[in-house]
Amino acid sequence: MRHRHGPRTTEDSGLIQPLWLPGLALWIDFADASTITTGVGGISQADDKSGNGYHLAQGTSGNRPGYTAAGLNGRNIATFDGGPADSITTAGTGIGRNVAGLTAYVVFKHTAAPTARQNIYVVASGGASIRLAIYGGHVSNKISIQGARLDADSNSLYSGTTGLGTGWHIATAVLDYTNGMLYGYLDGVAELSGALTSSGTSSNTASGSVSMSSGNPSFDLIGNIAEGLTYNAVHDSATRSQVWAYLRNKWGM
Repeated sequence: MRHRHGPRTTEDSGLIQPLWLPGLALWIDFADASTITTGVGGISQADDKSGNGYHLAQGTSGNRPGYTAAGLNGRNIATFDGGPADSITTAGTGIGRNVAGLTAYVVFKHTAAPTARQNIYVVASGGASIRLAIYGGHVSNKISIQGARLDADSNSLYSGTTGLGTGWHIATAVLDYTNGMLYGYLDGVAELSGALTSSGTSSNTASGSVSMSSGNPSFDLIGNIAEGLTYNAVHDSATRSQVWAYLRNKWGM
């Protein structure tokens, strides 16, 4: 069922909007009910608002996340219950293809403080590596960011120090491929950084898949996601602050 009604998603705040920034590759907004299709079991498709058509879908009814009305600041959210393999995904996108870097933002929470890895958002490469991933609980109750520049590179993985608990957070991952660096932020505060295996532009191949949560029950998210934004660009401090202000205002954080 296609939803046609819901809270406004273009705020009358004067704040920057996601489409105004260059390089927007994927925008999933669960508050915008007109972009969400539900069926037996929950969300069957979340449309990409970037205009690139990278819609996230789940064809198996038992693996669909739920759709919760007014879950945060009066706006709708997605609910992932941890099984079996609750996730929405798309394959073969241009996210992270032959670019200088990637920046991703996800508004999320865990139902319980995570003590083992839970996939929040993952962009796989065209090979064995991960272009960008945001995990909760890889290190108990902490945020972790993983990434690699080339399809054949080894993944680099770094974890933060702040406890996630069960509150709502904005996780931000910045993969600066040109300079071979990875950065992670939680609620606008620097949490982690480290080197990638190599530096330069990323592989000129389509991404293997892009997912919220995981198709592997061992790594399912047990929690909620409100919104996700991904840019084929490295966002500097000023740009990150603009996006954080937009998300905080919208979601009451």
